[in-house]
Amino acid sequence: MLARMIEPEKTESAAPGARTLTMGTLALVGFSVLMSVSAQLALRHGMVAHQARSGLALFRAAFESAWVLAGVAGYLLATVTWLKVLRRIDLVVAYPLGSLSFVFVTFFSAILLKEHVPLLRWLGISLILAGILVVARGERVASARPRAAENRGVPPS
Repeated sequence: MLARMIEPEKTESAAPGARTLTMGTLALVGFSVLMSVSAQLALRHGMVAHQARSGLALFRAAFESAWVLAGVAGYLLATVTWLKVLRRIDLVVAYPLGSLSFVFVTFFSAILLKEHVPLLRWLGISLILAGILVVARGERVASARPRAAENRGVPPS
């Protein structure tokens, strides 16, 4: 079943061996990011109650926490989804899109967990968003023209 989940997406417009950024792949990236962000928030919420503990007592308390277990499950689901993403698009495109998790973790930590986010950190988050837009725009332009390797007669890997 896992093997079927991570099969590459077939697109009629793509050259043989080319992997394009489709709406389906973007949805998978979004789901993976959502699961990763949810996992981080759950882990943080689960660990706040155990700040006074350390060592083995902390480890045991953490894995008795429903919030921590939910966070671990969220990461497992995010990872399985990410594997499917990596079968569909190049890592140089996928990884910057995955950095949306930094943006959303910061935003929801401020809103839901009432954590303080300084102005300079918001500036950094803005730069991350700008980078994601550049990568996504560049991929859209790149997928509209043949890949350089194909033009040189190099077979796709």
